[in-house]
Amino acid sequence: GAVGINRMHRKARAAIKVAQRHGFVLVRWKHHLVFRHPSGVTAVAGKSPSDRRELLNFESDLKKMLDRI
Repeated sequence: GAVGINRMHRKARAAIKVAQRHGFVLVRWKHHLVFRHPSGVTAVAGKSPSDRRELLNFESDLKKMLDRI
């Protein structure tokens, strides 16, 4: 079955908070975390980020996506 957000990997919860801070909404989390921004931009992150820079890189990617719109 589906895993509740509270039982997700701690780094996945951190990615959700980062995305929400930039206005993205979590729309799906089956195999990856899939976020959508009200402008229509979609962002995808791994459910269990592997390295310590992953979260910083994800936030950087979100900022770049939003700069393009």
